[in-house]
Amino acid sequence: MILLLTLLTPLSAFAEPNTDLECTTPYVAFTSPSVGQSGVPIDVVPAIGMSKDNCDVPENYEVVLSAGDAVLTSNMIPFDINGDRLLEFENETQLQPNTEYTLTVQRSEGWGEINEITFTTGEGNVIGLEGSPSIRLSEAFIDREFNVVTATYEINPAGDADDLSIVHIYEANSNAILDSHRVGAEASSWTRSWRMADGPDSLCLSVSQREGTGAMTSNVSEESCLNLKPSPNTNPGCSTLAIPALSWVLPLAAFAFVRRRGQ
Repeated sequence: MILLLTLLTPLSAFAEPNTDLECTTPYVAFTSPSVGQSGVPIDVVPAIGMSKDNCDVPENYEVVLSAGDAVLTSNMIPFDINGDRLLEFENETQLQPNTEYTLTVQRSEGWGEINEITFTTGEGNVIGLEGSPSIRLSEAFIDREFNVVTATYEINPAGDADDLSIVHIYEANSNAILDSHRVGAEASSWTRSWRMADGPDSLCLSVSQREGTGAMTSNVSEESCLNLKPSPNTNPGCSTLAIPALSWVLPLAAFAFVRRRGQ
């Protein structure tokens, strides 16, 4: 096994869409509970956020819960490439207090990555959220040659004493989740790019928040809107650029996970 520690830093300036992404298997980008988290409520519904890679996408992931050497539950979870990309684990029995658990995540077919996420329960139940989240767009650009939008937004999450929250970002007039992030004291600002079906003049985003049991206890927030400015990376005299693939910026988090090749 190789222990990898990934430290992601905040992005507040415009990020150029990546037009030359390698084709890689999606990997674990964040988890709830976080890796090594202690005092986790025993009624938690663990969630695993996968990266936004644009190819080599599996149909399912196998998520296994174990305590020590004992395998307790195994879920085969469908992977929705166009959805929130969360793998939500359903345990067959309630977690026990003051116990260390490990979630192992693996593609259900072929070669893939294995990720092991360990956390320790406490003795209580999920308290839930206090207040409602909000979102503020600070920058929004569009490359009208390819209808690629790049936006920077800041999130003010609802209070979460359990430190288990995940926020979902929505584009206006759409019920589809555009992206998901793990929230916490260190996570507030993200920059990301995506292609739109047309080239609108403005962009509006809203946010909702998932608490530790998996219930969506917050309403969708008010929209934050900005007029789209021309992309500073657009070259008006150049028409030979490759069409950009989706470019995703991972949430701001300090995240450690074990990865090893599995057959």
